[in-house]
Amino acid sequence: MLAGIEGRWIAIFIVAAVLLFNAGLIYGLLSGGIQQQIDMLRRAADRARHPWAHEDKALEALHEKANRLRGVDTNNDD
Repeated sequence: MLAGIEGRWIAIFIVAAVLLFNAGLIYGLLSGGIQQQIDMLRRAADRARHPWAHEDKALEALHEKANRLRGVDTNNDD
């Protein structure tokens, strides 16, 4: 008899913990805090995939400016 009562309280505790956890996740998504973290992780993943992307863009811009100073056509599709 006593074991059944304790088991019932454990089950109630587990259900309440799951409900509170899910409510916290929903609140976090609606408040935008988790969305900011997801965006930060997405930017970090992009940076990990292409660590030199920013430098590559700057180097390409410098290359185009140098070619314009030299008078070389950089807009050819070949």
